[in-house]
Amino acid sequence: MSSRHPASMLAIVRRYEAAGFRAWPAAAVHYD
Repeated sequence: MSSRHPASMLAIVRRYEAAGFRAWPAAAVHYD
């Protein structure tokens, strides 16, 4: 993961990973 990503975006990714969504960002689009 690139360090250019904001910490907020990183936190979002962490949340989706914890939720079990491996299809990110597709999951983020379908599950808002």
